[in-house]
Amino acid sequence: MNTSLTQNKTASLAWYAAFAIASAIGILVTMAGVLPLMWTYGEGIGRAIGQFPSQIVSGIIFGLGLGAAVGIAQWLVLRGREAEATRWLIGSIVGGVVAGVVGILISIFNDQGENVPVMILAFVTLGGLFGLGQFLAARSIARSPLWMVANAVGLLAAWFIPSSTQTMQPPGVIAGALVYGVLIAAALWWLKK
Repeated sequence: MNTSLTQNKTASLAWYAAFAIASAIGILVTMAGVLPLMWTYGEGIGRAIGQFPSQIVSGIIFGLGLGAAVGIAQWLVLRGREAEATRWLIGSIVGGVVAGVVGILISIFNDQGENVPVMILAFVTLGGLFGLGQFLAARSIARSPLWMVANAVGLLAAWFIPSSTQTMQPPGVIAGALVYGVLIAAALWWLKK
């Protein structure tokens, strides 16, 4: 077998593994940093400006955190390999903000976490809109609208794995984040073929 071809496949596999890990880290930062911030200040903001405007603000905060955390983590891996890496970061942040607002507005109908179909819809929409921002900003990286589907499934899995145990304990959150990372990296590999 050609040595350079073998080295190229190994380097490619390492790059996709790095992308998966970076994506998982971005989700972990969102879960560990952004969600507690949103929960801590959400009630105070709600009393100050009203429930509906505070949900918009919460969606912006969550979406900005998601877009920045995942976008920066992925950008760090993409920047040496992809020409549109900066556009990817911008698309992640803009897509994250839009996705965060829409996801929070959908979750209004959640009944304190008891309405599973609403949560599924919220996370599928969140992932799809987040992926749409990346797709529209950097089509040379996310080459197909299927990228939105991959993000929708990935973020749904990142939520479902820890929530299915009824606790948001670190092992479940880490497992969900890793599944998201692997699904996203696999989708990126598949779409690049």
